[in-house]
Amino acid sequence: MTTAIVCAAGFALCFTFVLRSWGKRAQRSGLPLPPGPRGLPLIGNAFDLNMAAPWLSYEQWGKQYGDLVHSSAFGQDFVIINSAKVAHELLDQRSTIYSDRPSVLTNKLFCAEFNLAFLPYGDKWRHHRKMFNVALNKRVVRQYKTMQLQKAHELLENLMNTPKEYAKHIKTYVVDIDT
Repeated sequence: MTTAIVCAAGFALCFTFVLRSWGKRAQRSGLPLPPGPRGLPLIGNAFDLNMAAPWLSYEQWGKQYGDLVHSSAFGQDFVIINSAKVAHELLDQRSTIYSDRPSVLTNKLFCAEFNLAFLPYGDKWRHHRKMFNVALNKRVVRQYKTMQLQKAHELLENLMNTPKEYAKHIKTYVVDIDT
């Protein structure tokens, strides 16, 4: 009997903690969200969405809540745009406010944060983009062709002279071309 009470109390505490955490997460940003269907705790609107034809759910929500609708599923928030006019205004005219790249944990784990494809927009991104444009513009890339052909000839010559060392030759070629 005592074990059952302890288990029930533990479950109740965990459930309360999860519900409070969920409620605090929703209030974290402090910014108002567009109206939308009220979801269940933790699950959100996952069961309200027609998975076979989600656009039908979006259309229905648009009629009920307006051109901008907030929805969530399993802790992920979504804003659905139900109007071409609003989409043009937000995504074309105000795109610099909303456009950015998401922060991906694996980039940090594998030290890929410096990669231009994953950099968030800002001064560092602009600096990297400028450097890439200088190094990869048409005029400069044409200059690489002579060196690339020379290294390709060296690779073929090395492969003909010592074919058993093909792995070493290919590595050398890749390093020579890359630098």
